Amino acid sequence: MSKDTINVIDLFYNEDIISLDEWREEWDTCPIERDYKKRAKKKENQEKFERLHPDHLEVSGVRLSRDCVDPVTGKEYKKGHKFKINGHTRPEAWKMGICKDGQPGQLRCKWRDVDSIDEVRKEFHIYDSPKDVDKAADAVYGAYRN
Repeated sequence: MSKDTINVIDLFYNEDIISLDEWREEWDTCPIERDYKKRAKKKENQEKFERLHPDHLEVSGVRLSRDCVDPVTGKEYKKGHKFKINGHTRPEAWKMGICKDGQPGQLRCKWRDVDSIDEVRKEFHIYDSPKDVDKAADAVYGAYRN
């Protein structure tokens, strides 16, 4: 490796194929997740999840590497507790029966261990950051750039 190249093997997510039931039952909702049940009822999300797409089958989570206390709520979580980070809304939409293809039997879950509830929140914001949302001007620019 050159001077500017670093080994990132420890930064890669773990990956498991899990059942949809495991995702629903064993992975807890992220403490700062928006109202995913309400979002699943929105027309744009129902249209998005009307047909299965490979991207819909990818979910992300984190697992606590030690016992933790949420500094905001005071709730205690045990080592090994699993939180959903990305993939809250689509299983709810599927449960509502909006997918014409049916519900998938399996999902690919990418996950990693974290040491605190603050890290759970930070991981959530990697996937769901208001800073990453396309603004109308950016979309217009992108459309006319080519």
